[in-house]
Amino acid sequence: MNNNSSIKIYINSSKPYYYPGEEVAATILLDVLEKTNCNKMQIIAKGKQIVKALQKKYIESYTESEETNNSNESEEENESRRKRNKTEDSSEPNEYDNTSIARKLDESHKIFKYKKIVYMSSKNYMSQGKYSFPFEVTLPENIPGSFLFLEKNTYVEIIYSIKVKLNNN
Repeated sequence: MNNNSSIKIYINSSKPYYYPGEEVAATILLDVLEKTNCNKMQIIAKGKQIVKALQKKYIESYTESEETNNSNESEEENESRRKRNKTEDSSEPNEYDNTSIARKLDESHKIFKYKKIVYMSSKNYMSQGKYSFPFEVTLPENIPGSFLFLEKNTYVEIIYSIKVKLNNN
């Protein structure tokens, strides 16, 4: 008896895309090539947002001669001017830049997750053959659409997926 390595799994959907609040109607098609350990099958539908970015912050540098050129300013005014002009977000350094700080952003946020058992059997196996399991999932009303943004140092994606999980409990 095999342990799930001889199963081909397909998901056949009635539409290529769906909108928030719509019902996803699909069918799981299993092609079990030989008797396999399995007594439960569930679907896991989920949506997530992925953000990856490399943010660079360039820090301006002032020489002592630049600071002394402003000798008419009080020390407080000089310090205030330096703080105002010290950091600047930019993708390119200017002629005064000599230092940059890089910060890597790599985050993932769950938008929604839904689990549903679509098959359960008292037997601890599935016999060889072809099986069909229709299912429906209603998408939440407030979810954003799928999205992909790629730029030089930025990657943002909102993605939705349906996974089929076979168990033998």
